[in-house]
Amino acid sequence: MIKNLCAFVGAMCLSALYAPALLWAEEPVVWTSASGVSVSANNLTKTNQVSSWNAGAASMNVIRDGYGFVEFTATETNTERMAGLSYGDTDQNYPDIDFAIYLTASAGVQIYEGGTYHGSYGGYAAGDRLRVEVRYGIVRYLRNGSLLYTSGGIPKYPLRVDTSLKNPGATLTNVRVGNLVMSNGAGVVISGEKTYKIRYGRVERGRLLDEYH
Repeated sequence: MIKNLCAFVGAMCLSALYAPALLWAEEPVVWTSASGVSVSANNLTKTNQVSSWNAGAASMNVIRDGYGFVEFTATETNTERMAGLSYGDTDQNYPDIDFAIYLTASAGVQIYEGGTYHGSYGGYAAGDRLRVEVRYGIVRYLRNGSLLYTSGGIPKYPLRVDTSLKNPGATLTNVRVGNLVMSNGAGVVISGEKTYKIRYGRVERGRLLDEYH
């Protein structure tokens, strides 16, 4: 009986060890289609000297389905810029962003979707983290982890980071993309159409390692 109990407990432990689990995978944005901005790693600074919504970039990183987000840091509080998620990237003007957080030059937070105003949601301070996330077809906006607004719009996948900066010197800092991925417990995670190997059977520092196609 003791032998059978040990075998049963061992099987349970083995099953728990290799059961699928959801893990965070987060990585810096890699920029493409940059216009009127300087790119430094996952940061943007507007260099175009015309004060207009004519500068920005989009991400090469995409959210293929399910859950994902873009998150960025507010550095200054006296410039106008937008960042969010879009299906496409037609130009640098803000109506091109499907789901956007607008940081105003008076330290206010507003929501715009496809160029349409969806309300004001208090202020922001230097160092605040702003997020636009999609949860299986529901788009939400957050500041420092607190919910600001839940959209009634329906996103179209795949989504990428999209930005628009108005004032010369405006910045978007430490822009990151995140996804939830499923682990089989054996050093492999599956995210959308891609499979990733995880070093030592885990996601190190929230990042996917050793990508395989």
